[in-house]
Amino acid sequence: GVTPDEPCYNAVLQAWCTARQPERAHKVLERMKEAGVPPSHDTYGPLITAYGEAGNVSAAERVLRDMEERALWPKESNFNGLIKGLCRAGLYDDAKDVIDKMLNDSLHMERVAARKSKLRPSAVTFGLLMNAYCNTEQVRRARDLLQKMQWEG
Repeated sequence: GVTPDEPCYNAVLQAWCTARQPERAHKVLERMKEAGVPPSHDTYGPLITAYGEAGNVSAAERVLRDMEERALWPKESNFNGLIKGLCRAGLYDDAKDVIDKMLNDSLHMERVAARKSKLRPSAVTFGLLMNAYCNTEQVRRARDLLQKMQWEG
């Protein structure tokens, strides 16, 4: 028979994520690892976002840690998935902490030495939290975050 490769596993995982079934998608990830097929950013990103959108922030954080343990350093889009989940759960301070850690490049200090460039949040990343602040009438916090965004360049 045909042995599934990474794109095959990713397609099935993405389908479960799109169907808002992150637990089933996670089972695909586990089967993938058991089969010796190394996951990629394309594997982890949708799963982090799906867990975040489902409000399961702790699962999204576990997936992010698993990703880092495999020396796949998260991209901005991976952090954005986590930030969306934190905002959805009303954990605005935690979402701000993720942005601060991205700015300080200290999310996991052991990975900093291995990275050639800093992971910087973009306007999209800041916008996720600013929108959450505005939607919950936390205008002062949104304004403060906007100033921080302008200051950080």
